[in-house]
Amino acid sequence: GVVNPGSDIDTLCVAPRHINRQTFFQSLVPKLEAHTEVTSISAVPDAYTPIVKLVFDGVDIDLLFAQLSLPVVPRDLGSLMDDDLLKNMN
Repeated sequence: GVVNPGSDIDTLCVAPRHINRQTFFQSLVPKLEAHTEVTSISAVPDAYTPIVKLVFDGVDIDLLFAQLSLPVVPRDLGSLMDDDLLKNMN
C-alpha cells in the first residue's frame, strides 16, 4: 500500500493458464517500455516471484505475475481468497 512518498504500489496481475510467465513478460514489458508515462522499468522474469518494477507517471509500481490454473480469469473475480483458485498456481 501507499504510506509515504517513498512507498510503492504492489499490484498483482493474474492470468489464465494459457498465459505463461514468458508470454507475460515478452508481451507486456515492451508495451510498458513504449508508454510515455513510464520513466523507468526493470523486469525480473526468472525470479521465484516474477516482477516488473516501474515508475508510471511518477508513481513506483511493483507488478507481480501469477498464473491461475483456470482457462479464463472470471470478470467478476473480486478476491483470491478462495483456496480452489490457488490450487496448482504458478
